[in-house]
Amino acid sequence: MGTARTKGAVWAWLVVIGCIGFYSIPTGIIGNTSGIFVAPVMDQFGWTQTDTTMYRTIQPLVAAVCAPIAGKLMEKYNPRWILAAVSAAFGLTSWASAYATEL
Repeated sequence: MGTARTKGAVWAWLVVIGCIGFYSIPTGIIGNTSGIFVAPVMDQFGWTQTDTTMYRTIQPLVAAVCAPIAGKLMEKYNPRWILAAVSAAFGLTSWASAYATEL
């Protein structure tokens, strides 16, 4: 019985570490490198710095509004499917933003 409990605890910590990695690595890469592209994007499209960096203001506000809704959905439905759908949507929108030429 003790061995099964130990294996379960190890597995649970591996899941926690995996979740932290899947969240922090993309967020760190996108969030911490986005400033590199501000000046070239401003020059290429003629946007102001405010317009170019507005997404960094909008994204946390949207996340704050969506967090309670996401919590309710995860209570009601399978979190694996919810997280998979949200991750796919985030990936697609990040990919699509590479092709944005207008605000």
